[in-house]
Amino acid sequence: MLSMQIILNCSISRVNKKIILENP
Repeated sequence: MLSMQIILNCSISRVNKKIILENP
């Protein structure tokens, strides 16, 4: 369960970084 949360957090943060990079 904890590992799944960590994986979800990693993927979400990655998506957020992509959005921030794409939107100046």
